[in-house]
Amino acid sequence: MTDQDRHEAAHLVIAFAGYTKARKSTLSRLFSQLVQVDIIEMSAPFREAFGGREPAFRELMASLDAFRTQHGKDALAAEIARRVRRSTSPACLIVGLRSAADHAYLKREFPTIVTVFVHTSAEHRQRRLADDSRSIAKDATDYAELDRRAYDEGLGQIALMADHVLVNEPGYPLTPLEQLVKLRDSLPSCPRLQTEGGLGGLLTPLELVKVTRLIVDTGADADSILRQLKSSGQLATATGEEIDYVGSLEFPADGLSRANHFYEEKVEFLYVTHGKIRLSYRRGGQKYDRPEQVVLEAGCFVRILPGVAHAFVATESGRALEFVRSSRQVIHSDVVPDDVVG
Repeated sequence: MTDQDRHEAAHLVIAFAGYTKARKSTLSRLFSQLVQVDIIEMSAPFREAFGGREPAFRELMASLDAFRTQHGKDALAAEIARRVRRSTSPACLIVGLRSAADHAYLKREFPTIVTVFVHTSAEHRQRRLADDSRSIAKDATDYAELDRRAYDEGLGQIALMADHVLVNEPGYPLTPLEQLVKLRDSLPSCPRLQTEGGLGGLLTPLELVKVTRLIVDTGADADSILRQLKSSGQLATATGEEIDYVGSLEFPADGLSRANHFYEEKVEFLYVTHGKIRLSYRRGGQKYDRPEQVVLEAGCFVRILPGVAHAFVATESGRALEFVRSSRQVIHSDVVPDDVVG
């Protein structure tokens, strides 16, 4: 490998390492909303043999072993390095680093690589395993085998050598999103994305929740969302993000608070169709912080990010449509109770 070949790589190379169910892939997708980055999965080269089918645990491990037997012990890291060098993005994020040998190879290829170890306790990783029907580890035996393999391959050594540690644990003082912002800000060459609404600037409470009024007077000026004002009516685009789930929520005006929780990874959007609903919110786990409040009326569209504790109280009976972005089939399984409103 020549110096010229190395300079053909992305300007910045980052690697996320961690044990099964630490949510490395979820955090990488969240990071890609803050940073212009290509995501390269360590498992991609040997997963491609399954033609898009999700393999069983034993199949996947056998495929990895066969890949290394056929192409050599450094073959996986070498293939990942080739994909990084082919990338045209100013940054690449390698996700799923587990082997100390692969880490050493990538350090030789990219001496300035930034290694991030994603930590989650065994208790919460096992809970996520039980909730996630799409996991390759279908039971405790598979889970233990994955951890054993990672340990034998030197994942603990990677943790000791990591440049940063990100704690993805409910109740931790900083949400994963806030830690990703700090990670991005610690890297001077990190190519930021200027996301409308400020995903990259989640340092003030008001930015934790974004409210947009989709319905406006026909004579109003167009605002920051994509809006068409015509004599025949309005067309307003609420969000361009992928949605995995749509539901309907009813809010009786009975004085009771609803929700009082936050989500580990779920992004929630609500569109209020009628009524008045008071939304109280603050950072999750910060029970001594005074919540911010905003009143949602018909036509309001609100985005609530992961790690934002929130509660609703209807002042007038109302209804809202809920749109959810989540990588998990069990949509409600990442709920963490947090009393925002008593």
